[in-house]
Amino acid sequence: MQQSIWLDYLKNLNSLICVQIKNILLLINNTPTHGKEDEISSFSNIELYYYLPPNTNVHLQPLDTKIINSFKAKY
Repeated sequence: MQQSIWLDYLKNLNSLICVQIKNILLLINNTPTHGKEDEISSFSNIELYYYLPPNTNVHLQPLDTKIINSFKAKY
């Protein structure tokens, strides 16, 4: 994914959340396409960005671990 696509997605998400008068918490992993925290802190209704430490997806998304391990075993 390109960073421009990600930022466009966040702009659209922020617009939808503004209409609903809500705020959200967005957990983001540390992939480079997500950009730097200061680049995406301007959204009004996306309150907090939390960049997860490296290699935490394995602990937070156990289903991904099984899928990835199955894929690695097959290929």
